Amino acid sequence: GPPLGGGSPPGGFEAPPGDWHGGSRPPLEPPRDRHPAEPSGCSLPPPPEVGHDVEGFQRDRGRWDRARIVARHGDNTFDLEFEGGYIEPRVPPTHFRPLPSLPPPLLAPGSEGALGE
Repeated sequence: GPPLGGGSPPGGFEAPPGDWHGGSRPPLEPPRDRHPAEPSGCSLPPPPEVGHDVEGFQRDRGRWDRARIVARHGDNTFDLEFEGGYIEPRVPPTHFRPLPSLPPPLLAPGSEGALGE
């Protein structure tokens, strides 16, 4: 059978190399619409700083617990000291969160009937 492409001659038409290097668009220009703009209207939590009280995820217990940031590393990880003196080293920001401004109520309104199905 004829080769794919309808029998074009060998070494036939492909994208000329000039399209990649001599194009009108410089290759390293970042797309402007994708730039992470400052979110407007979203209330972002304050950036984590040493000394802040947070909720951190304790891997050995598998649950969220109250902790305090005791150190910050250059790779954007943090050491968290949990209650009881346990320190979880090099925690990424995805594994802790600011403390809620109000303590959660012991029983949320309307949750009594949520479990009895």
